[in-house]
Amino acid sequence: IDTGASFRDCLDTTLHGRPGLLATHLQTQLRFYERTASGKPAYREVYSIYTPSAQSGLVRADVDGDGNPDILHGNYWLRAPARWEDGWRLFALNTWFYQPRSAMVRIVALPLGGRLAAVEAESEASPARFAWFALPANPRDEWIQHDIAVPGGLHHPQVLVQGDAPGTVVAGEDNGPGSRLLRINLTTGEVR
Repeated sequence: IDTGASFRDCLDTTLHGRPGLLATHLQTQLRFYERTASGKPAYREVYSIYTPSAQSGLVRADVDGDGNPDILHGNYWLRAPARWEDGWRLFALNTWFYQPRSAMVRIVALPLGGRLAAVEAESEASPARFAWFALPANPRDEWIQHDIAVPGGLHHPQVLVQGDAPGTVVAGEDNGPGSRLLRINLTTGEVR
């Protein structure tokens, strides 16, 4: 559907009733590849991100409570427009852009304490930054960071998904023979 593509994350999703694939081209351009009746590739540039760090991680969640699923992506969340023709708005989720690839993250969104929370882990770092972010009263403000302590640190996490119990996530490392699969309870801090 495209040439010269370079991305690590993609998400099969629907934007305003249009099924397609969301991908981060060159870790800076968020593109939506729409399925067309003709079979010809068609994409819309959702947003070009100009930041000191490459971006990864894609999740859909209704951040602002307007009923339209937004996009959580790297350091940012993008507010879905009311109509397909309108532009997406970009807001800071965190400031993990201190290195050229520090925003290359794994991300999951889940309810925590009755509100949306985002959990992020630097996927290319060892040890990796690992935190959950509370949605502030004004979702356009930077989210409130709560570091997650993992005994021995978290190393090159390549998997981060919501766990089987409320308030839990599962993280999987790519750390050679020392790789672990961890279950973390965000409310108690327990790591197993």
